[in-house]
Amino acid sequence: MLSTITKSYTRRDKKARTGCRQCKQKRVRCDETRPACINCVRKGRVCPGYQVSLSWSTKHEQPTSRTFQRASGPADFEQLASAASHVIHYGAQRGGRTNLDRTSPDAAPILEHCGQDGAGPQTPPFLVSHDDGMQPLAAAITSPIGYYSPPSNTAPPPLVDALTPVSMEYPYDFDMSTASVVADTGWVSDDGYSSIMTSPPTGTPAVPSIPFSCPDQLSVLDTPTAGLVHLPTFLVQHWFDSVCRHWSAFDSENNPVRSMAASLWGSSRIVFYSLQNMSAAALVEYMPDVKEIASSAPALAVEAISEELTELYTSDAGITQFPKGLMLGLICMGSSMCWDDPQKTGAHFYRQARKLMRHYKLRSDYLSHEDRQLLEFFGGCMKYEKMLRDVIGEQEDKAIRTSSCGERRQRKLSIAPHAWTGVSPDLLGLFGDAMSLCQRECARRREQTMTRESYKVALDAIDEAQILEEALLAVELTDIQSADQQWADATRWTHLCDTTEAYRVASLLQLYQTFPDLIARRIPGQVGPDGLVPNGSWLLPLALHLITILQRTPSNSDLRCVQPLLYLSAGSCLRFDDIPVSPARLGCTAGDITGLSAIHTPGSLVPLLSSTYLSQKEDSMAEVLDVSRARSLVTERLEQLEHLLPPKPIRTAKQLMKDTWEVFDAEISPLRKTHWLDVMASTGLKTLFG
Repeated sequence: MLSTITKSYTRRDKKARTGCRQCKQKRVRCDETRPACINCVRKGRVCPGYQVSLSWSTKHEQPTSRTFQRASGPADFEQLASAASHVIHYGAQRGGRTNLDRTSPDAAPILEHCGQDGAGPQTPPFLVSHDDGMQPLAAAITSPIGYYSPPSNTAPPPLVDALTPVSMEYPYDFDMSTASVVADTGWVSDDGYSSIMTSPPTGTPAVPSIPFSCPDQLSVLDTPTAGLVHLPTFLVQHWFDSVCRHWSAFDSENNPVRSMAASLWGSSRIVFYSLQNMSAAALVEYMPDVKEIASSAPALAVEAISEELTELYTSDAGITQFPKGLMLGLICMGSSMCWDDPQKTGAHFYRQARKLMRHYKLRSDYLSHEDRQLLEFFGGCMKYEKMLRDVIGEQEDKAIRTSSCGERRQRKLSIAPHAWTGVSPDLLGLFGDAMSLCQRECARRREQTMTRESYKVALDAIDEAQILEEALLAVELTDIQSADQQWADATRWTHLCDTTEAYRVASLLQLYQTFPDLIARRIPGQVGPDGLVPNGSWLLPLALHLITILQRTPSNSDLRCVQPLLYLSAGSCLRFDDIPVSPARLGCTAGDITGLSAIHTPGSLVPLLSSTYLSQKEDSMAEVLDVSRARSLVTERLEQLEHLLPPKPIRTAKQLMKDTWEVFDAEISPLRKTHWLDVMASTGLKTLFG
């Protein structure tokens, strides 16, 4: 008898050849819904889009007699930077659009980040064709990653031509993987761990279309008529076009940061990778394919910084020349760490920069006049960086804090504008000293110790606050002078004067809020039975005065990067009166109250206004409305800055203000003691607010 053999066939799913990249990678059917497919939406991930990437295939390659020598090891960094410069220059000569001929597969470059021993990341090498007339240009192109059409009003970087800033008013968002630090330098990352840097992948995926709000300034074309993009060069170009404008308080052609970056990005590995890191962090939400560079550039920058620091401190060759590239890289990396994670403040970069400044200040006699000017310029930058860390109570050695305060008292205070921070570094230093003093005093009060030493510390703090108050009251805005042509514009000059005055008022506001004895000394006639001046008699009017100053400077001003701290300072004193007001007495209806609360702020304002208690002051309702409008302005301006600056630090500031006002509204009583710095400490909502 014959046995029937039944064969079972296993059906293999066809490989998805259409749809988004995520669905093709998972080999699932994609519905190709735009702008995001249903699979990606259901999984809660960002749909990469449907642009088809091009890649070389050697499947049908015919043997050729030509032989090309492939790079066996890492190429020199100067060769890479030179090729990158040639790409931009060549694109400018072709009418602002890089149009490259397709090269043969043998001439396609290879991007390798690890050496032969696989010990770690090396300078990315590239293949050089020996008999191709387009040798530098072909060497600069990695893989076909997309098409880029630069804006018509954008010039190439200053290294090869003249670069001018281009307005890029679109929201920032960042998804950068923070670089680990190199173990042999003794650096420790913010999370307390040292890890080994891993080499980035060699493949570069296609760049999808970018939903910029200003498509006329930056466009990604889906037609093969434009040239192929060299992504690192594109990121450097974007730093000059956009990031530098939003990172500098007053950007212009004379901005020293822009000038130094323009002269060094083609020769300094530190500057080259630092600029890439900042640009990739700014674009990662709109160009997910730059995430690879956003992950690898910090590690490469840290490696370059470590090498130069080791060489600097182990030899005396660099004593007579200030390392401006190293200093610029440290500031770039330290100030942009919080763009990815607000909890990371780049403290290790700041400490190395501070150590480097002290090293050369002690040897300033060996420096040239130009290097001494650079030392003074970076000294102002470091005062701004220190102030940002004083606000959040970042610990600093007591000896360093005492010496810096002593130096400031010994020399005359200057309020001359700074070429990068705009506002005078000395005035920013006073604001930082006031915030540092307030942070220490709030920390002492939270300990709730009643010892002789604690009382002595409190009295010393009051004396120090009085010295700072007198220094701030002595500042005269008429002393602001500058011969630089960038301040010739009347609007710019007005914004600078208003912002300078705002920092002076904000410093006084924080001192008066933390040390009420200073107010009692100024207006003894207003002191109540508890020894304190009522909030509405001094502190609140001063906060509203600061709001009035800030209202004159729009959020899109050149000084927007130094504005968040001013809104936090003003908002920290916006308390409602402790006596509720009857809406019937003031002629308000329930509808008016509902509309007011919906427009002007907190939910706790509704029960306050709808209370049946009678007011004991004729102007109490006006005071409530003033505070409500001021809170609304602070919230509105922070929301605007969220779309103009790196958003994650601004979101932290918004949440901090919201939590602070909720605490204030919950403790409306004569015993209002909660300080906004206490809310910052309890919630952990701290970052570099600038």
